Amino acid sequence: MAQSATASGAKSNAQNASTASQPAWSTLSAAQQAALKPLAPVWNEISANRKQKWIALSANFSKLTPAEQSTLHARMGEWAALSPNERNRARLNFAESRALSGEEKKAQWAAYQALTQDQKQKLAAQAASNQAKGAAPAVIERAPGKLASVPVTRSDANAASAKGAGRPETRPSAAAPSRP
Repeated sequence: MAQSATASGAKSNAQNASTASQPAWSTLSAAQQAALKPLAPVWNEISANRKQKWIALSANFSKLTPAEQSTLHARMGEWAALSPNERNRARLNFAESRALSGEEKKAQWAAYQALTQDQKQKLAAQAASNQAKGAAPAVIERAPGKLASVPVTRSDANAASAKGAGRPETRPSAAAPSRP
């Protein structure tokens, strides 16, 4: 029984690994490939859910004017050139800017525009030095009711009962002498 569970777990992990990079670039239509061309070099590195978002964006590509298509391709190219940490930082910055009201954005932009060129350069240098190394991806908040508890398996229960069988449980705090 344990072997079949392990085998099925390994099989599902292999299936997840093979579908993680789906859809492959070669499976996209010619129109999708044309719309997403700047992303071709990094397509295999993009997660499946982000690929779906890019594919959805490509659906409207043909409706854009040539100037808009060119702008979109330029921005895609810039995005593809970013490292994963830089992309995560961009996502965090975007989320922070969405939280601001239009008036707050205008006020901050006006304050920035009022800075001298030297002050702008100092601000940019300060921001670069404050940048977190290895920034974590954005936290996705989930409703507490949406989380599932992990069920106890037979192997977990057997291991727990075998671990404590015949020995009293010792806690490090109970075994160590207390200091005066």
